[in-house]
Amino acid sequence: MKISNILTRRNFETWHFWQVVYEWEDIFSREFGASLKPLSPFKDRFSKYVFNRYLPTNYLWRLHQNLKSSMSLVFLMSPLQGRYFAMDRQKTVIPIIIDFWKHHIKFFLRNYSSAKIIILTSFEVIDFLQGIYHELGGKHPELLYLPLSVSDKWFTNDAPSKSIDIIQIGRKNPLLHEWALKLTEEFPKIEYVFQKNINGVLHYQSTRNGLMGSFNDRKSYMKLLSQCKVSLVSSPGMDNSRNTGGFNPVTPRFFESAVSYCFMVGRYPRNKDFAFCGVNKVCQIPNSYNEFRDLVLEGLNNGPSYYDSLRNFSKMHLTSVRAKELTELLNTALKTFLLGGE
Repeated sequence: MKISNILTRRNFETWHFWQVVYEWEDIFSREFGASLKPLSPFKDRFSKYVFNRYLPTNYLWRLHQNLKSSMSLVFLMSPLQGRYFAMDRQKTVIPIIIDFWKHHIKFFLRNYSSAKIIILTSFEVIDFLQGIYHELGGKHPELLYLPLSVSDKWFTNDAPSKSIDIIQIGRKNPLLHEWALKLTEEFPKIEYVFQKNINGVLHYQSTRNGLMGSFNDRKSYMKLLSQCKVSLVSSPGMDNSRNTGGFNPVTPRFFESAVSYCFMVGRYPRNKDFAFCGVNKVCQIPNSYNEFRDLVLEGLNNGPSYYDSLRNFSKMHLTSVRAKELTELLNTALKTFLLGGE
């Protein structure tokens, strides 16, 4: 199957999390030999009324060009952003849905039922949906699993110098945060960096040096992470850190921490997603404060001894690797579903 276009929001979407998506798009564009095609917000009275009033999203999307003659990929932050593609371009656009939580299920079933192929980043979601489809019977989309990744641009064979002890980057897991603060009380010389909301703006706070800045662009964000010896990571549904309905995919934080040569201590379930990605080989799970303390101290004292494992893990989860995996998945799906045959 030929992927000719990667549809992108970069011409108008500036929310900082989309920066990592644009990195994935760049690699996919290069690996597939595909063009980056800009999207534009469809702003008319109807779309603004319907989406602002009834759905937690701001835009109804349309394409600048007619793409019926080629296959395109588009990253969606959630199923809610794909209503236009699901309804109007099911035979030409393949969505890659990044975050899919249980409260999205009804919307997904209503709007994606006749799509051909949908790429999801969670085995748990796929298994849940397959169970529903089995009960409903009839035709349904082909659901493909593709984990998230880290851009090749951040990979190096040599580990950077480290000056910060511990970081929990982005979303805080409440239990890891509690244990990290307790650790800095027991060992005051240990520095812990975490995100803090100040008047609606997210900043990074150090237990030793106070406010550090926002680090909202990818370059400063990855530089900060690379300076850290230990990274505290977690899946979004673990310890009630986010309302996912119980879904726990492998987030990019695991891959970004590995490519930055951070010793990882994490909270995540031993589900199919984490087993598939081999996260247990590079990230241990503490179940008590004492276990947490011992793991973090191991990372602070002996972090370099784990660099080979982190390097090998990172190589398996680069975005260029995902592009090759996706090519194989789509070729298999093509043989099964005979796209465009209807």
